[in-house]
Amino acid sequence: FLGSTITGVIPGIQQAVQRFDISSKIRGLRSVVNALGCVIAIEGGFGLKGLALNSLAVFGLFAIVNVAIAYRLLPSLSLKPWRWFSGPLLRELAAFGTRLQISRVADLLVFQADKLIIGHFLGVASVATYQLGSAVVARVRSALTLAFPALLPAASELKATEQQSRLSELYVRASRYVGLVSIPLVGFVVLEAPLIVQTWL
Repeated sequence: FLGSTITGVIPGIQQAVQRFDISSKIRGLRSVVNALGCVIAIEGGFGLKGLALNSLAVFGLFAIVNVAIAYRLLPSLSLKPWRWFSGPLLRELAAFGTRLQISRVADLLVFQADKLIIGHFLGVASVATYQLGSAVVARVRSALTLAFPALLPAASELKATEQQSRLSELYVRASRYVGLVSIPLVGFVVLEAPLIVQTWL
């Protein structure tokens, strides 16, 4: 989590220049490499230590890949802090980063606290049962947020150019589309929950 937070700005460059094709390919490749590493760790009998080392290796590998791609997309990019250091900019980024980290911690609490509470009062075995339904809900939530990464650069540009009316229009239009998709999708999950869980198993 800490490593992803520190290096998260580098892959963000791909989204900033709206090269979502590159970020999608990297995510897909990372999933494949991570899965292969997990298989090798388990088949080799390395256990949890092997899985942890695999995660660390995949993180390091794709951190290097993202840095290389960032330089390719922005040849003038410099990772030397003394070249772009600015006191006012640092304060602005620190204020933004603080709010962002609070949001991430809140996200962890919202989506993970239920499992901790169930595990504490009902035991770990109950968490496994609860996770079946929770995983279905998580997939639905992920499907509804697929368009958000594509909207963020556009919203940032409108904000930077002080086009508040167009930014508000984008927000309203995106909310309508999400609502249009979410109502039938959530309704299907609620009505067919037993069938979905049975198929999942």
